[in-house]
Amino acid sequence: KAVSRSGQTLDLPPNILDTLPHLGPLPADVEKEAAVEAARQVVADLGDLHGKVRTIEISSGYQIAFTLDDSRRVIWGKSDEGQLKAQILRVLLGENKQLIDVSIPASPVTQ
Repeated sequence: KAVSRSGQTLDLPPNILDTLPHLGPLPADVEKEAAVEAARQVVADLGDLHGKVRTIEISSGYQIAFTLDDSRRVIWGKSDEGQLKAQILRVLLGENKQLIDVSIPASPVTQ
C-alpha cells in the first residue's frame, strides 16, 4: 500500500505502486509510524533523485539504507542532515561504484 506525505493511505493501481519506493520489513524495536516518517523524510530530502529509489530498509536505531533502480546500494544512516547527504549522493552517483555510504557526510565512502 502507498502512504501520502501526510500519512494517509492511498489506493493506487499496481502499475503506479511498482514505481514507488518500497519499505522493507522492520525490526521489532522499530516503530512503524516513526519508520514511515523517516522514509518520507529521506524521499523528501532526495528531491528529484527519489524516483531512483526502489527499496528502503530501516534497521535498529533507525539506520536507513536503500537500493536504487540500477541496483546500487546507499547507506544513509539516520535521517538527519538529509539535504547535505543528498547533495553528496548526487555527486557520488557519477562514480561507477556499487556502494555509496553518506551516513557521515563529512567522510563519504564508496566501493
